[in-house]
Amino acid sequence: MELCVSLIIFLVLISTNTFVQSSLTFGQTDPFISSKACSKLTVNGITASGADALHPPSHAIDQNINTRWSNLGLGSWLQIDLGQEKAVCSVGINWHRGNERTNSFIISISKDGKTFTNVYFGKSDGASLTEQNYNFQPNTGRFIKVIVNGNTQNTWVSISELKIYGYKTLSESCVKSPISKVTASSSQVGFPPSNVVDNNLNTIWSNYGVGSYIELDLGTSKNICSVDIAWYKGNQRQNNFVISTSLDGKSYKTVLSTKSSGSTLSFETYAFPDKLARYMKITVNGNTLNNYASLSEIRVQVSPSDQSQNQCVDASAQNVETSGSQAGFPGSNLLDDNLNTRWSNNGVGSWIQLDLGTSKNICSINIAWYKGNERQNNFVISASNDGLKFSNVLSTKSNGSTLNAEKYNIADTNARYLRITVNGNTQNSYASISEISISVVSISGPVSSNYYIGAAGDWGSARNDNWERTVELMINNKVNLALGLGDFSYGSVGDFIPVVDALKAAGIPFKGVQGNHDSKSYAKLFGQPSMLFAFDAGQARIILLNTEDSVSSNAVFLENELKTTKQPWKIVAMHKPLYTSPSVHPEEKELANKLQPLFDKYGVDLVIYGHNHNYERIELPGKLTVFIQAGTGGESHYGIKGERSGRIVLYQDDNTFGIEKLTINSNTLSGQFISHSGKILDSFSITK
Repeated sequence: MELCVSLIIFLVLISTNTFVQSSLTFGQTDPFISSKACSKLTVNGITASGADALHPPSHAIDQNINTRWSNLGLGSWLQIDLGQEKAVCSVGINWHRGNERTNSFIISISKDGKTFTNVYFGKSDGASLTEQNYNFQPNTGRFIKVIVNGNTQNTWVSISELKIYGYKTLSESCVKSPISKVTASSSQVGFPPSNVVDNNLNTIWSNYGVGSYIELDLGTSKNICSVDIAWYKGNQRQNNFVISTSLDGKSYKTVLSTKSSGSTLSFETYAFPDKLARYMKITVNGNTLNNYASLSEIRVQVSPSDQSQNQCVDASAQNVETSGSQAGFPGSNLLDDNLNTRWSNNGVGSWIQLDLGTSKNICSINIAWYKGNERQNNFVISASNDGLKFSNVLSTKSNGSTLNAEKYNIADTNARYLRITVNGNTQNSYASISEISISVVSISGPVSSNYYIGAAGDWGSARNDNWERTVELMINNKVNLALGLGDFSYGSVGDFIPVVDALKAAGIPFKGVQGNHDSKSYAKLFGQPSMLFAFDAGQARIILLNTEDSVSSNAVFLENELKTTKQPWKIVAMHKPLYTSPSVHPEEKELANKLQPLFDKYGVDLVIYGHNHNYERIELPGKLTVFIQAGTGGESHYGIKGERSGRIVLYQDDNTFGIEKLTINSNTLSGQFISHSGKILDSFSITK
């Protein structure tokens, strides 16, 4: 009887879903893909095939991982309505009991809610309660359905939270960039490269020969959304071409290899994952009629802000290792920027490992699979800081429909080593990859630009909703980075996930220090190798200390960072206060005695912490460092009882929630204490 029920359900799925993989036709890119990151989309409605009485589908979108949607039966599904068509690139799921069992599921997308296309087949990892992201090539649709075919324990379907990630339309998010200079490999007389930027579709650049290219200089590095190309005789022939980008005009990386549609004289839009670049090269390898390269017009679309903060940039691998290689197909082929070479090895579990030289904050990995349009590859991406102990960050399949690089988001993974382990494909047990590139987060902005940090500690996210206003304040103030000063949820790590997710959806990364109510497991949530960590943000070196560790370990780490950084501004963050007026918690005198000489010696500009649930700005007589206590994230206030001798108290507030907004550029470090109501209550500025 159970077999019959399963068969009936399977037949129902066949009748309602188109079993094809997501793909884009050459020369026809999805019109919704933009320069913005794949970000959380607003949900308009949710329905389900059925639901347990106490666990309705609405629980899957209530931003509370302690509630859930549940239903009994293979093939149970949950469906999201986005209200309008969007380019969907990822689905995030918090599985109920996700650390105890593995769920088998399908993700499908529809424009009309009737005909669905399957875009992802997979299993949950069975090891985590946190959000698991399932990424795929962008597909346009309004309705997203998650169909679950049981788990390793039973046939229940239980999802705590479901999120959809995608892109805004190009018209909303991209603007045409001015072109500073145009050059070419060569040109026919009368058809110079300048013709492609003269706003005239009746003039052309033309050259004969496979490999002819035209190069555009944007003047400065910008975040490129897409390229619009009007091809000469574009309605009569298809052009084979490659788009590559560069920051310096010397080292180029391929971002797209495709064909024009051959059906129009109008502009065709070619989009690809975000690329920060100044130079763009379009190399034409003939067309379906001859070997001419002929273009009428080119437009480059960029992010309106033209900012480089918080963007992904290409990282260079210093070394490649493999579990083994076939003769003639070494691991080094993955980094030669040539899709016609490959690394290959036979055997389930074959792996290739990339060394970035130093630990970096990785946002994605791009893999071009050999015969990627013929077969799906099962693979696992794992990361390590020492090359010995690896942690899995993604377990998924390639889409089986393209030879181009597929982007796999592994946001907030901090690592030096990345390993891709291939567990066979749908045809055989070979592991064969043509090209790999890794994108890392470039938190630093241009030297002349401002960089904004929103800092707060003692959030109390599990006990009240003040954290929502703190997050809203950071978003409204357009901070580039959220900095947490400890004591995040006064409970499990899972309680703080909604905070990180809300900021992530707004494109704001989160970094933080460990508080006395926190565990070191927060490091994984924040994408840090540990809670003793340092990184560059704008023109500042941010050094995160851990007041739950020993005084000596903090001092050694701090001095090593201070003596090696070349950034003009030095900011130290921790949880427990070095200097504070009388309140619930005392000063950390031993730590202050050890660290203050280092602040003086290396010129630390700002030290910021929490622990006491109030706000203070303090200086010491004859010292240059500013000390700020900002335990104002949302947990109930602690009163301040006067001042301590030997401290210059410049501002105190023990009844206001808010953030410390830091503004950093090459000449100035300034700060403002901004309340939940938006009022600026305190400010300071340091100029060098």
